[in-house]
Amino acid sequence: MKITIITIGKKHDTAIKTLIETYQQRIQAAMTLEWRYVSPSSLAAQAARKQESQKLLQIVKPSDMVWLLDERGEQISSPALAAKLNVMQLHAVRNIAIIIGGAYGVDDTVRSRASWVWSLSSLVFPTPISTFIAGRAALQGHTDKQRHWVPSRLILGCVFAHNRCNIVSDRYI
Repeated sequence: MKITIITIGKKHDTAIKTLIETYQQRIQAAMTLEWRYVSPSSLAAQAARKQESQKLLQIVKPSDMVWLLDERGEQISSPALAAKLNVMQLHAVRNIAIIIGGAYGVDDTVRSRASWVWSLSSLVFPTPISTFIAGRAALQGHTDKQRHWVPSRLILGCVFAHNRCNIVSDRYI
C-alpha cells in the first residue's frame, strides 16, 4: 500500500524534516509513505482556497482513495486507524492520498472527492506539525495492525461501497 500525504506549504525545517525521514524509514518495509507539497496561493481567502484545492486534486490519481485531514473530521484511536488500514488492504486499496489544506482550508470539490474526513484534533495545527502527525499516525496504524489487533465487529462494523469505508466500532478482542 502507498500513502501519499499531499499538503499546501513548503518543505519543512530541518527538525521536522528529520522526524519525517525517521518515520518514513521505519514504515518503508511495509508500505510506501510519500510527501508531496503544493505551493500556497498568493490570492485572497476564497480565491486561494479554490486555487489550492484545484492544485491538490491535480496530484490525486483517479484510483486513489482520498482522506481529507480537517479539524471538523472524525477523530479515531490508533487501534481504529489500524483497523481502517487493514480494511483498505483487505479490499485491495493500493493508494491512499491524505490531503491537508492550506490556511484557508479546502473547497467542496476536495470534500466531495474525499471518502473520509479525518481529524487529528479539534485544534488547528500548523501544516508542518499536521503533516508530521499524519505520517506518524500512519506508522502507528501500521504498527498496531502488525500486532494483530482484531476488531470484534469488523465484518458488521464496516460499510464498504463506492470507495468509502467507515469503522463503526473500535472495540477489540
